[in-house]
Amino acid sequence: MKITPHFDSIEFKCKDGTLYPTAWYPRLHRLCDALEVIRETVGKPIRIISGFRTRRYNATIKGAAKDSRHIQGDGADFSVEGFTSRQLAEVIEGLIREKKIRREDSAFTATPTFTTTRGRTRHAGENRGDMKEKLLALVKSKKFISAVVGSAVCTALSLAGAPVELVQVVAGLFGVHVASQGYVDGKK
Repeated sequence: MKITPHFDSIEFKCKDGTLYPTAWYPRLHRLCDALEVIRETVGKPIRIISGFRTRRYNATIKGAAKDSRHIQGDGADFSVEGFTSRQLAEVIEGLIREKKIRREDSAFTATPTFTTTRGRTRHAGENRGDMKEKLLALVKSKKFISAVVGSAVCTALSLAGAPVELVQVVAGLFGVHVASQGYVDGKK
């Protein structure tokens, strides 16, 4: 069934052959509306690589999230000829900033390295080399080292029975957040 001018529900069927659930067409329509905006912006057709997934099929995919947006019917992996994943990620982020698409409506993966899901963005890098470079840069950053050391110190203090107030003061010095019961939750 045609959902929008350039996207049909059959493109989003599960790789195991299961059709996209018709009861979920409203969420597919939101996803396709956003993909239409992306298509218009890049000026080229979008190839859907993966859309809806059954829980059973999703479980067979190495590294797939158990709560994948694909299972909910509003996730899509796609590619655009002539665009790298990084370029597509920049287009998507720009469209979100310009409020032309909403991050919380759907998940997009510009295969194979970019995903936006419910308010958070994950960049895996253009390839494994880029990922390693990004990870090394992160580890070398003072902010990262401070957070790791701070978390370790606060955890040690908590386990030693230090008062929560002391742990919270130390956490503040390192820029880490401590839950009210004194355990470090790693958030900033």
